[in-house]
Amino acid sequence: MVPQQGKARLEYVQSLSRPAATMPAADMRQTPPPLSGSKAGHRQKTSIEAVPMLDTPLARTVSLARPVTLAGLLAGRFGALVADPVAALGSGLAVVVAVQVFYAVVCLPAAGSKATKRARPGERRKGSSAVGGPGRVSTALLSLALTAMATPIAFAMMVLFGAPLLDDVAKTMLCAAHLSIMGLFPIFYARGVNGNALVSLAGASAPLDETFGGLAGGVVGGWLGAVPIPLDWDRSWQRWPIQLPTMPLTCSDICKFICAIFLPPLGVFLEVGCTIDLLINIGLTILGYLPGIIHAIYIIVTR
Repeated sequence: MVPQQGKARLEYVQSLSRPAATMPAADMRQTPPPLSGSKAGHRQKTSIEAVPMLDTPLARTVSLARPVTLAGLLAGRFGALVADPVAALGSGLAVVVAVQVFYAVVCLPAAGSKATKRARPGERRKGSSAVGGPGRVSTALLSLALTAMATPIAFAMMVLFGAPLLDDVAKTMLCAAHLSIMGLFPIFYARGVNGNALVSLAGASAPLDETFGGLAGGVVGGWLGAVPIPLDWDRSWQRWPIQLPTMPLTCSDICKFICAIFLPPLGVFLEVGCTIDLLINIGLTILGYLPGIIHAIYIIVTR
């Protein structure tokens, strides 16, 4: 037993004295294990694409007629809104819902449809553009359900920002319903419940498209609409919540108009500077925002 133990010790000492080159090459060049899918996903920058409007004559007509219709409704019912806000907001909500649903079905691509994918400049989208298909109708109904579920959250946010909690509950709830159908319904219809998109919208990092422009305009309009309430002007329309459903109807379309007019030339200017392409884009944007957007995308993609 003793000679065997001595032999084993001798072999052990000889193995320790061997040069490092005799060690397996795989042990000398070990690489760290690859990152898991969740860790790699955190390193990748999450981005969402803008929601394009459907390029049809009917969509362009409806997109221009919608703000005129809502403005006419507001002008015709403003006296009733001042006299009895609950009755006016309740009766006007059905009209606003009908206008918003028709606008979304005609002008916006449904969530998950092929139209939500970005097309290359000059590329025509395949597929039927018929209005009122089963997919769009079901998406609109689901979006209305999501909007109804989000209305109490909008009510809670309004209370946190100073709306009365126990008094005028009906007025505040109807106002929250109007703000939700104006700002949230198009987003639910075009983006669904995509977590990345909703987080980007909540963090104001989403692209300023038709849906986000309407939401931003509605929020800014609601904020500005509450400004005249505490002022001592002694006007009948300063009572809660008359101004809150009034201003978002105006500011949402103003915000989308500003985004459509200024963003395409700004993108071309940042890409190529003050060149003839910028002048062409300004002219196309003045003639119509859609040619300006197409030209801006073409300049940015092909450069």
